[in-house]
Parts: sequence; structure tokens; C-alpha cells
Amino acid sequence: MFLKELYRKIGIELEVHNIVTDYTLSDDRARAHIAHQIVANGISCTDKDIIARIREALPAGSRIACIVEVFGDYELTQLEELASTQQLLKAQTRWLYHDMDLVKEYMAEYINEG
Repeated sequence: MFLKELYRKIGIELEVHNIVTDYTLSDDRARAHIAHQIVANGISCTDKDIIARIREALPAGSRIACIVEVFGDYELTQLEELASTQQLLKAQTRWLYHDMDLVKEYMAEYINEG
């Protein structure tokens, strides 16, 4: 059951942000991505707040390529699956942050693999 649905059944509306972050580990060689669900019911949740929370959750020294909000109702496992596939490109998203140089590196690697 989706987190929002669970709370809605007991009369609470939640603000849930589905976030996918692509980043490079501190050694600049290992690429990774992570899915997050940020529940912001009653607390400040601006783009700046979300970006700060994501930065705190990543390993020290990581460089963020991009942070994308994915619209829709997802369970975290579904969001993780989406982050691991090209299906993310088909989802309705909004970019919260990007490092264009790092994104270009990612895209070049992706094109060379294909």
C-alpha cells in the first residue's frame, strides 16, 4: 500500500516527495543512484530543504549529478526500480538540482555503453 493511502485511511493527508538522486562517490569513479521519499507534512519542504536533506544522506565527498522529483504515488521499492531503469525517463519529473558537467559525463558514458 502506498504511504499516502495508508495515512489517508486514518484521515491524514501527507505531502510525499518522491526523489531520485544520481551521484558520484568521492573517488569520482563509482556512480550510484538512490531513491528517497521525503515526508513533509507540517515541516518546511522547499527545493532548498530537499536538496539539503539529500546532501546529508549521501556518503561524505559525493558529488551530486542530479536530483529529480518524480510525480505520482509510488512505494519506495517501485521508486527504486524506476531509478534503476530507463523508465525514469518516461515518468513525469521535475529537476530540483543538476551539475551540468557531471550530467554530461553521465550521458557520455551512457551513450558509449549503448
